[in-house]
Amino acid sequence: VVLNFLEQKNLTDIEVFFGHYLFADIVKSSGKPDKAIKLLLDSKNFLNKIPDKRRYESLIYGNIAECYFNLMNYTNSKKYAQLSLQINPDSSLRAGGHAVNNIILGYNDYLEKKYQFALNYYKLAIKEYISFGEICELPLCYLKIAKVYNAIGDDNLAEENINKAIDISDSCKIEQYKLLSKRTLFDIYKENKNYEKALEQML
Repeated sequence: VVLNFLEQKNLTDIEVFFGHYLFADIVKSSGKPDKAIKLLLDSKNFLNKIPDKRRYESLIYGNIAECYFNLMNYTNSKKYAQLSLQINPDSSLRAGGHAVNNIILGYNDYLEKKYQFALNYYKLAIKEYISFGEICELPLCYLKIAKVYNAIGDDNLAEENINKAIDISDSCKIEQYKLLSKRTLFDIYKENKNYEKALEQML
């Protein structure tokens, strides 16, 4: 459908850009993030005649960061998330604003055991999702916060954040996040050698 749209004549510059950008986004969603990265970078070529093009570059870089994250290339994922934030702190073009960029940066800090920085980024992601009305995306943030608290040995706060994730998943009727919450609890109990509670999560 997008390719058919791009074949039309008399498209505006912004329509041409978004046509190519959306095609890249569809490719990413189909499970081909490596191919999507190339298409997203190519879409920059259609920004030359568009005013305030840096705003759209931020959108491109944020999506590239997500692609690299899906490929588990966390170094490049961090690089493009930072670029997206630096170029345009306001990312109202993207659903959830800069929430995904903040999650990516938080996860990198979590891997590097910079736990307070990770918490700060995850909390910024929560603020972004709330400000853009994406409440049902919050469980992912709370689960990542729970993993940080588990890493620093605060079991109570870890469990509290997982319960927040479960409550929102229930209210939003998102089974995927509910299952992920249970899996996170299982992992935490297993890491803490509380095998009885870990097994309860699988029932």
